[in-house]
Amino acid sequence: MRALPAATTVALALALGACSPDTPSSPSTAAFHEITVPIPGQVGLMQTVRIAPAEPSRGDTIIIASVLTNVAQDTTPTLGVSVCGPSLRGTLSLDNPFISCAAYSMTTSLAPGDSAVDGTVRVVASAPGTWRLEVQQLRQPATWAAIDVTVR
Repeated sequence: MRALPAATTVALALALGACSPDTPSSPSTAAFHEITVPIPGQVGLMQTVRIAPAEPSRGDTIIIASVLTNVAQDTTPTLGVSVCGPSLRGTLSLDNPFISCAAYSMTTSLAPGDSAVDGTVRVVASAPGTWRLEVQQLRQPATWAAIDVTVR
């Protein structure tokens, strides 16, 4: 695991551990929205993407967190992972008025049970609707995880 800037660490702590979703019957007030998907071609490697708040409005600052986890019992893959925020694409329009570091990726080995965490903050520019956000934390092999984001 690598060190992150203090502001990113605080934001990711809120996104990854300090919040908990509200009851399933009230998705519009949930603290976050997340998906977990297997990485194609990588036995036991999973990517979790979490967006907080779960249903932002235009102009809201959102936290986008990504965690790669090795859930395999006996493999330690060597991977290229993002270091200063994952790459983003898709139909969700996001602005980035924040200062970012200039690093891109690093190579790391994920032992069974280990995780690599990365994230970023952005401002929602999309109008109300449901939009697709694709997040790339895994650079080598290049893999994107897609999550639908509802803008209120």
